[in-house]
Amino acid sequence: TFSTTRDTTAEKYLYTQLGFVEFGRLPDYAITPVSRRLVDGVFFYKDLRRAGEGPGREGPPPKGVFAG
Repeated sequence: TFSTTRDTTAEKYLYTQLGFVEFGRLPDYAITPVSRRLVDGVFFYKDLRRAGEGPGREGPPPKGVFAG
C-alpha cells in the first residue's frame, strides 16, 4: 500500500496502469510545500498474488524471482 496526493499525473494515470487499485481518499491529508494549501490523499494497494497479471507484467518473471 501507499499514499499520494490527489490530482497528480501519476495518481490519475500511472498507478492504475501498473495494477494498483485505489481504496480510499482522505480529505485535507497533506500540505503542499509552496502554496501551503491542503490537498486530499489517495491510497492505493496491489494484490501481489496477482502481480503477474495485467499491463506491464507480460512474460515470465526475471531470473531469481519467485513467481508463486
